Amino acid sequence: DGVELEGATSDAYVIPDNMKAGTYTYRVEMSSNGYSVTEDIVVNVSKKKITAKIDNKEKTAGEANPEFTYTVSGVVEGDTTKDWIVKYTTTATNASKAGSYKIEAVITSDNYDVTVEAGTLTVKAVVVPDKEETKPSEPEKEETKPAVPKKGAKIKDAKNLAWYKVTKAGTVTYLKPVNKKKTTVTIPATITVNGIKYKVTGIAKDAFNNNKYIKKITIGKEIKTIDANVFYKCTKLKNLVINSKNLKLKNVGKNAFKGINSKAVIKVPKSKYKTYKNILTKRGVGKKVKIKKM
Repeated sequence: DGVELEGATSDAYVIPDNMKAGTYTYRVEMSSNGYSVTEDIVVNVSKKKITAKIDNKEKTAGEANPEFTYTVSGVVEGDTTKDWIVKYTTTATNASKAGSYKIEAVITSDNYDVTVEAGTLTVKAVVVPDKEETKPSEPEKEETKPAVPKKGAKIKDAKNLAWYKVTKAGTVTYLKPVNKKKTTVTIPATITVNGIKYKVTGIAKDAFNNNKYIKKITIGKEIKTIDANVFYKCTKLKNLVINSKNLKLKNVGKNAFKGINSKAVIKVPKSKYKTYKNILTKRGVGKKVKIKKM
């Protein structure tokens, strides 16, 4: 595949195509009819022009510079770049702040004229993790359930401000208000004390006996018994609401409603009107007291 130079004779002279860059002299001898001619031919092999691109790199501030590399194309097949002399330069050091820095290089080769395109070294800021407040772990405390009050125990309901007596598991009787001067009282259907729920099924004897302050009472739907003298001589009691449908004459004590205000209004469930009117009358409600259906 070389260039052939033929003389007058049949001999041919071939210049190889894989010559390195440089200047070469070839002597050619030709002869014809007893004459001979000698000629020196000078061949100049110039360097091939190619481009190398410096590879972009990254590091974190405070670290040493990484090893720089480059990418090149156009090298003649069979040639190697191992004997190239590459000198990299950059202004970045291990003390450099976060930012972008140019990577440059000079590449020297016997056979190539290498144009170098600069690369970029990106210095990343140091990421400081958030310091989480680490508290010494406390040993897990065993959940202590409150003791269940026994039958007959007195308990206080802080929500409704009243005292109760435990009659059996999950059931209590209303004893009296914490504050005797309270003018409005609601006896609820249920209460919860120390996480334990109770049904309020009764009102104890003398709970409001001779109370001169109470004006309105609301009785919850779970009440089954109202003991003797519960509202005896509550002369200011003018408004009484009975939500319970469970009352029977035998479970309402003597004089339970005797002595309440003569102009009082008592509201009872519609379905229990006749029964409750009879109970209320027999347990002390005066003739002037109005009993109304709800």
